[in-house]
Amino acid sequence: MPPYQQPLPGMSVEMIDVRKGDAILVELRDGANRGLTLIVDGGCAEQGVKVLPYLQTHHAANAKVVVSTHSDNDHIGGLADIIAATRPARVYMNDPRFFQNEASIIERARRELAVEQLERLRAAFERMDGVRTAAAAIPTDVYWVFAGPNPILTWGQWNIYAVGPTTAHFDDVWFTEGTLAGLYSNDSEEAVEQTRRSGRGLIDDGTDTSGMNNTSIMLLIEGPGQKVLLTGDGGMRAIREGHAIKDLSNLTLFDVPHHGSRRNVDTAILELLRPRVAYISSPGTPKHPRRAVVRKLQHVGSVVYSTCRTQTETMYYNQNLLRPNYTTIEAWPSLGLLPLPTEQ
Repeated sequence: MPPYQQPLPGMSVEMIDVRKGDAILVELRDGANRGLTLIVDGGCAEQGVKVLPYLQTHHAANAKVVVSTHSDNDHIGGLADIIAATRPARVYMNDPRFFQNEASIIERARRELAVEQLERLRAAFERMDGVRTAAAAIPTDVYWVFAGPNPILTWGQWNIYAVGPTTAHFDDVWFTEGTLAGLYSNDSEEAVEQTRRSGRGLIDDGTDTSGMNNTSIMLLIEGPGQKVLLTGDGGMRAIREGHAIKDLSNLTLFDVPHHGSRRNVDTAILELLRPRVAYISSPGTPKHPRRAVVRKLQHVGSVVYSTCRTQTETMYYNQNLLRPNYTTIEAWPSLGLLPLPTEQ
């Protein structure tokens, strides 16, 4: 008779369909079957209430930690309501005003940003204020966190690492003269067309995502049998810097950044990560996800799932945390080896 093998510890990652946004619930179980739930982003303001039933049904008894990856509305908007309802033990959020007063940042922004971008920045600060206000009402402390080799949290055999942003990257984006101009960028169709005319692949034109996206808090979750990377909207610089701190190769699950945008990954990064499973939170537009990104993931061996295709309210990945009422979802069909249509 073979020796008894202890079952691998329980964990799950649930990506909730909040359309153009991110809301991810990670559950970790320790040796005594005590649960920790990481609430990573909460979709737009009107989507936070969509996340709450899952927390109340499946995570009510668990300790809770909230992570706001960055201040874009489709990630942070629903978190104030979630914090108020769940009363987490801790909140992680990198507000640049922890390190420099708002007046100084806005003064620079007036010089470096267009009017529309300045208003976007003011709105981002208001959303972060909403998170801080909700946390203070509990009261729960709000912590900043930057990439490092040691875990920021340990739960049983599970270690949670921040692998982005680095302090240097955050300083480059927020506190270096002239760099606020890169805080926001747009992947225009004109830029896509120029890339096509140049003969380069859509995801290998060398153009990275915006500074705001690239300073997302990125988390690596490691434990027996699992290696999970959650990215927010982190881009190529962020992922490469994260890999310099912790080995990000051969993931079991990859949260594809920025809803599958071409500006956040390239061929070299996907060949490094080689995730067994890739999850994309996406509304299903031509840009999100780019079919070129889906196909490249499939080429490196990933089984790809997207909220825009599953026709379910969530996508659920687990180890020893089965939910009997959940049904199997279908992966993205293979896009094959042939060139994609030009609009993809």
